[in-house]
Amino acid sequence: MIRIPRDQYQAIIEHARREAPREACGLLGGRGERIERVYPVTNRAELAVEFFAERGLIPPGRDYRPDAPGSIAVERFFMDPEEQFRVLREIERSGLEHLGSYHSHPATEAYPSRTDVELAAFWPNMLLLICSLADPVRPVVRAFRVNDGQVSEESILVED
Repeated sequence: MIRIPRDQYQAIIEHARREAPREACGLLGGRGERIERVYPVTNRAELAVEFFAERGLIPPGRDYRPDAPGSIAVERFFMDPEEQFRVLREIERSGLEHLGSYHSHPATEAYPSRTDVELAAFWPNMLLLICSLADPVRPVVRAFRVNDGQVSEESILVED
């Protein structure tokens, strides 16, 4: 069971709301099965067009410009690499462990997409929290681990 303080749980939801309709993303620091701090990271999906295109993850005929309606910048996340590195160093300096990451699904359910599963191959057995804003009044946050393309859900306990 994953445990997370209520303020950190709410921080994920608020980050997702601020970034919508773009996906929000960030890293998770903690110890064992307890998330102690969430670290928002800038979504730089506009830098990732080639990365996703090379893997066939962008539908044909789509406009790849970041400012185009329905562009990759709205549909995907790609953590700013330099910022991600700085956050990983901060987690280490704080005496915490890098437990995984989080991101939002502004219009779909809180379940790993095909892209999420493919990207999880780079971080095997790491925690993946997904915040769905499909119902903006009732956001849903779920936790998963992905190993060898297999998705398993973890329960979350929000602590006061």
